[in-house]
Amino acid sequence: MSIQVQGRVQALYGVYAANEALSAVQTQERYRPEAPRKDAVVLSEEGRTFGEILNRLKADNDKVREDKVGLYEERIAAGDYYVAGRDIAAKMLDQRI
Repeated sequence: MSIQVQGRVQALYGVYAANEALSAVQTQERYRPEAPRKDAVVLSEEGRTFGEILNRLKADNDKVREDKVGLYEERIAAGDYYVAGRDIAAKMLDQRI
């Protein structure tokens, strides 16, 4: 008695090979890297206002009179610079109003 398995083995091998190919595709899909997400920054109205003020201050920084600053630095270092407390208080009150 002879057993004919040749045809069945080929059929089983075909099923096995198809399953392997499907498994490989599923594995690739499962581990496919996602496209990088793009970051976005959204500023609040308060943040935009702050940025505008900061830019204006930076622009005004160019208007500093270096000659006057140097003069006062020298006077302060030498101990010749004195401002009365009343003058400071008056300036503070003027700016408050």
